[in-house]
Amino acid sequence: MTRGSRAFEVSCHDRTSVGPLLPEWKTLLHRAPVRNPLCAPERQLVWCRIFVPLGRERILAVRQVSTGLLVGVLPLFVHHLLPGLPWGRSVHVVGGVHEPLVHELPEIVLHPDHARAVLSAALAWLYQHERWDWVDLDVRDDQPWPEPRWVSDAGFQPSSSSTATSCRCAWPCRRSGRWHLGRSVATCARACAGTRQEALLRSVGRLAPTTSPTVHRVRQDDVTVAALLTFAGAETLWVSVSGVAAWAWDLSAVTGLQQQAVELAFAYGRRRVVISTGVDTAKLRWSTRLLLTHRFALVHPRRSSRALYRLLTLVRTQRQLTPEFSRFTTTGPPPPGPAVSGSQDPGIR
Repeated sequence: MTRGSRAFEVSCHDRTSVGPLLPEWKTLLHRAPVRNPLCAPERQLVWCRIFVPLGRERILAVRQVSTGLLVGVLPLFVHHLLPGLPWGRSVHVVGGVHEPLVHELPEIVLHPDHARAVLSAALAWLYQHERWDWVDLDVRDDQPWPEPRWVSDAGFQPSSSSTATSCRCAWPCRRSGRWHLGRSVATCARACAGTRQEALLRSVGRLAPTTSPTVHRVRQDDVTVAALLTFAGAETLWVSVSGVAAWAWDLSAVTGLQQQAVELAFAYGRRRVVISTGVDTAKLRWSTRLLLTHRFALVHPRRSSRALYRLLTLVRTQRQLTPEFSRFTTTGPPPPGPAVSGSQDPGIR
């Protein structure tokens, strides 16, 4: 425990031992509301079961020592970039991308009255008890940023870098009524057939039928030419990934689907619509208000860790920018294949 976190203690759980924590975790969500409707504990554990090998979960629970109150939950997992080798071991927030089809925003849960101390205690635990090369930590704009002194208190001097991604908080636009809507979980699952997202969508739908994933579609002659995936919570609609046929790119079909999703969300009484992150600044058409989530990369001071992370950063940048450059350097519609208007990052963060 660091000097700044003596009043807090951290325990680590995996999916087999986290059961007794779930009631307190749900209670904490009422004190510290999240933006992502997939952040309910049951859905987080479903994601772990599908995407994370057993034993690689690191669900950190932070309690206030004096009261025993749960004041923070950081659902993390360990990823091996180079299986079988001692390098490339990273820690991510549950919900980070494993496959290129479903991109949801990871989120940690911090009690607003103790957020800074909770995050400090959790980072100290990671430095003291876990071996890693870097940690990708996602924090909202209303949550504290990691501070170098927290790491110094834990006895380390890492290098660190940060990038910012943004969620758009959307408000309704004019009504059009031109788009067809599909609601079945089976339809959603077929959109991701052959991937682990199919199992995720079916499982989420069974957990909470009232907030099942929904696919909004544009059809021509009973053939779907564009689709948009959304997830709903009590007050928030999460607009996820989308796809469009190459020949229909210039029709702005996905924009129409986003508009339909926004209108329906507010018709059902939801207070906000959060649109997936990405380099597409056209999402600003829905609102000028930005809700930001910052991703901090905490890199271990080992020379090998720093070198590997630099290389990974170059690869990530190339994979993200190449498709965008091609959109401006080629004429006509984009080449055939899935077109994603959410996050364009095709691999693990």
